[in-house]
Amino acid sequence: YSAVVSPTVVTVYTFGLTPLGIQRTGTLGTACTHDTIDSLQEYTRGFNRISPTYNIANDVTWTKGKHTVTAGINFRFVQNDRTNYANAFPRYSFSRGNLAGLGADIVTGTQDYLIAQTGDVGLRLSDTASLSRAFGNIFGLITTGQMNYNYTREGTALPIGEAPSRSFASKEYEFYVADSFRVAPSLTLTYGLRYGRYGVPYERNGLQVAPTFPLEAFYAERLGGMQEEMTDGAISDIFPSWLTKGGLLSLFIDEQDTSLSAVHARSRTRTATSCV
Repeated sequence: YSAVVSPTVVTVYTFGLTPLGIQRTGTLGTACTHDTIDSLQEYTRGFNRISPTYNIANDVTWTKGKHTVTAGINFRFVQNDRTNYANAFPRYSFSRGNLAGLGADIVTGTQDYLIAQTGDVGLRLSDTASLSRAFGNIFGLITTGQMNYNYTREGTALPIGEAPSRSFASKEYEFYVADSFRVAPSLTLTYGLRYGRYGVPYERNGLQVAPTFPLEAFYAERLGGMQEEMTDGAISDIFPSWLTKGGLLSLFIDEQDTSLSAVHARSRTRTATSCV
């Protein structure tokens, strides 16, 4: 929307919405697969994602003599809501690789039975792997069970079959002001300032984890160990002492601590329960 506020002032308002979405259907229910037997059902799980982006902008132009002043704002709000059934149901399976001794007891028992029936003490099976798989498939053995539990913010496990929903968002703000100064017919100066703040993506419902120890301590401990190795080990013969003994490496650790602390503080990440 454009408006002429006065003969020297024009303002333009802009609103934009970009809706993005994707959805895939899938099978619900417990999955069960056997080694060399094709599954009668496809266990691809369903999911959906909706990601709208809202954009609000306003630009103002003011003409005053030889000056043309422009100013404006640009706000963007990005959201990403998704639901995924990939970990909503348990999965059971049979695999020869999980049998004790890769199914050696099955092979031994079968050979002993055949030797007793044929009287041929030199009889040996030529494909023991297929034999173990066949027995497991015929008897419906289950060697593996897997379930990934999803938790709420309060620490309560979601019921089996209920898909976890996550909502991520980020906010971006931009401001600017500029002036175009016509100094002479052949000379125009353009200058201005611009500020942008691009927020860290976060989980809107608080289902987001954060370290339980300071990040600067994590990196300082490891960089400190590297510095000690460089000072006391063979590396000290390669690098000069001003680098390994409180030199550039120490400055890097200090700067790393400061920057990481600032970034972690700005992100305002909240802790929540999580389990795999």
